[in-house]
This record gives sequence, structure tokens and C-alpha cells, in this order.
Amino acid sequence: MQIEVLPMRKGRVEFGTSDEDSVNDNASVISLASDGTFLEEGNDENEDAIQNDVFEEKLMEAIDGLTQKSAQGRTSCLESVSASFTMRFIPEFVMNRKLTLTDGIERCLKKGRGLEQAAAAQLATLLCVQLGSGDMTDQVCRDISPLLTFIVNDTSMSVPARSKCCWALGLLSFLANVEDIGEPMATLEGVFSASYHKGDGAVPSIAPELAPLHYAALSAWSLLLTVIDVSPDTSNIPSITQLGELLDSAHLDVRMAAGECIALF
Repeated sequence: MQIEVLPMRKGRVEFGTSDEDSVNDNASVISLASDGTFLEEGNDENEDAIQNDVFEEKLMEAIDGLTQKSAQGRTSCLESVSASFTMRFIPEFVMNRKLTLTDGIERCLKKGRGLEQAAAAQLATLLCVQLGSGDMTDQVCRDISPLLTFIVNDTSMSVPARSKCCWALGLLSFLANVEDIGEPMATLEGVFSASYHKGDGAVPSIAPELAPLHYAALSAWSLLLTVIDVSPDTSNIPSITQLGELLDSAHLDVRMAAGECIALF
């Protein structure tokens, strides 16, 4: 018997796949994609943890540097800690180191001069912002406010230091539960009152380098004005007429602060 062999047809050979095979393949692809996403998320978390560790390590170095002998080094560390507090809100970290930070600030305010005192006052305000209102901020205010008041009143201190201490005194008194807020307000008014008219009605001549000091004192005083009840019978509060005299100042910043203050009444 002769068998005829039929020639194969030219063309592409296709292999069929079952529905079950297709489902399995899709499941494998999804599984791999999911695993990849998980790994990426894990890597992101690890990177965040590493960056956080580095941040805290550098911050601790700066805090430890507040006690070094070099005034320039202490100033640099004060500024570094302030920059860190500006970048991140880390209240728990700060609470655990409140005493160390407060001691460092006090030491720099007492022994430092000029830029160091200004940097210490700036850090004091940021420390209280990190702590928020409460017992800890109240304690910081009680510890540091007397030093700030002393520097504000000491005319032998530099203007930048006194200006920063005005801001710090106002902000600390604003954030803390101060028993007599009239005391810091009186201290601040004692500074900018030099811009009131003289007894003969003449506008005083304030040196340009003192203008930032008067501006800082008036602005800090205005902040405290927002937390007291002002009435015609309120004592120890300058009149609108007195504050209006500040609008005649030769310095723009003082005039602007005076206008903002008057608007609060």
C-alpha cells in the first residue's frame, strides 16, 4: 500500500494557550509588580529613617556645642539649632532635651555678647514654639525672661542683641502663662517711648541704628496688647494720642509698627 505524504503548508505556527495558563501568567505578573512596589516602599522608609538619624545626630552635635569655650563656635551652634527647629517640628525630641537647651541659652545670654546673645534670644523663642503652650514653656519663660529684660534695658549692649531680646521677651510672654503681663509690656514701652514727642511737642531725633530696636520693642508690645482687655480705664497703657506721635517718626519701620498697633485698639 502506498502512502502519500502531504506537503506541509507554509506559514506561522501558532501555539494555543488555555484560559487557565493565561490567568496564572497574569497572576505572576501582578505578584512581581506588587513585590516591586513593596520593596520600593521599604527602601523609602529606610531612607527616611536614615535621613532622620543623620538630622538628629547633627542636631545633637550642635546642642552639645553650646557649652564650648569659643564664642564664635557657640554662636554657630545656636544658629544651627535654630535652623533645625525652623526646618522640622520635633516637640518630643525637644522635650527630652529642654533642660540642656535652656541651660545653654541662659549661659549664652549671660556670658555672650552681641551676635551670641541675639542668636540665644532667637533660639529661646523657637524652643518655646516647639514646646507649645504648657508647663514647660512657662518654666522656660520664668528662667529666661529676667535675662532678656536685663539685656533689653542695658544700653551698653549691642542693638541687634537688644532687638532680638525684645522679640523674645514678647513672644515668650505671649506663649507662656505670665502672671503679670504688664511687666514685660512696661519694659518694652520703656524702649520705644523714646520715640514719643518731647515735652515741647518736638519730634525726637532717633539715630538710624536705634530704629530697629524701637521697631522690635513696639511690635513685641503690640503682640502682648492682643491678650489683654483694653478699656479707657486700663492703667499703664499709653493713649492713642501718645501712640499717634510715633507716626511722626523719621523711620518707616517705626511708623508702620505704630499704625499696626493703633489698629488693634
